[in-house]
Amino acid sequence: GTLKLGRGIYLTDPDISIEQDLGLTFEGEGSRGTNNSIFGATTLLFSGSTVNYGIRSYGNGARYLRFKNLDICYLDAGFTGDVIDNYDAVGLKLDGCYAGTFGIGTVPYPRRATARSVLRQTYDEFTHIVNTVFSGAVDLWYDDASRTIDGSTFGGSLSKWDTVTFY
Repeated sequence: GTLKLGRGIYLTDPDISIEQDLGLTFEGEGSRGTNNSIFGATTLLFSGSTVNYGIRSYGNGARYLRFKNLDICYLDAGFTGDVIDNYDAVGLKLDGCYAGTFGIGTVPYPRRATARSVLRQTYDEFTHIVNTVFSGAVDLWYDDASRTIDGSTFGGSLSKWDTVTFY
């Protein structure tokens, strides 16, 4: 299904795990794109500290998680995990998004780069990132082939990156 988010900031705790929502789409009304001096029309904002993730798609039940036309951000310096963690869930798609730090400058919303990554992936088949910006992390994209499930290691194929900006 599609979760349509109107204009606004949707503040939530981090460590959201999607495991059983095949084809779930988060759709907003616009991201900031490459303009780092404004906020997007729709922002999914993780507030609080974590070493884990903001949102994770995990396993076959979470295949084809999509984000469209919104900002996916973290707020706090104590956020040191991954903004999006895609773990053994093929088909992740980001279209027209901004993902990373919420900050646009100085106080009260400083630009941060405390997240481990904007996107951490293990088994990245059919990933499609288009018209999207990654900003404000130690590693903007982290292809983590060290994780396994039942001793199996993973690879990836058929992924496509088109018009992606890394700040």
